[in-house]
Amino acid sequence: MIDWYDGRRRETISPKVRRPAILALFVATFVAAGTATGGAAPTRDALIRPGQGIGKVNLGMTLAQARAALGRPDAVVRRFEYALGGEYVELQWGQAWTVGFRTEAGKLRVVRVATAKTTQRTREGLGIGSRPRAIVGAFPDATCVVRYNGKPFPGTWVVVTHESGRMTAFMIDGNSRYFAPPTHEAIQVLVQERWFSHPSQGVGVCGPDWRRL
Repeated sequence: MIDWYDGRRRETISPKVRRPAILALFVATFVAAGTATGGAAPTRDALIRPGQGIGKVNLGMTLAQARAALGRPDAVVRRFEYALGGEYVELQWGQAWTVGFRTEAGKLRVVRVATAKTTQRTREGLGIGSRPRAIVGAFPDATCVVRYNGKPFPGTWVVVTHESGRMTAFMIDGNSRYFAPPTHEAIQVLVQERWFSHPSQGVGVCGPDWRRL
């Protein structure tokens, strides 16, 4: 059981799914469930809105607003306090849906939404199973970075940076599993304010052909 403090009271939340098992579950369950990128436009509750939010959750929402939209969370994924005050809390709903909150003006507000649900997609049909070439087709200015182990959210990411400075990032499967080649498909999507660390720290470049994968 996990003690979690919401700014007013402490609650005990049962950790139904914890990391690092979460990422393995993303790949094994949701990528295998389907990788289509076309089809009908998703409903609002399943819509990834680049630079804004996912489903019922928007960046900037308070903790109370997010809980009103999603209900009681299932687990605390991570939590830490900043040296200059405030904290970051990341909560999990279900097995493939996490929301990160950071203290702003005395309140915990949404700064990151992550999903591995195949049903949650952009209006262009991008989401879990999308390949870099499809993402670039919709967002020609997208870039690709490799975040090393030891940094938040390590892995290969195709990143779309919006005029507001917010980011929509697609985690790309670049690891071989059981001698099988990587799929080069998105296995997680983040909509967030910014990376935790400065882009020049702990970040490498992708191969020259990543846009054609």
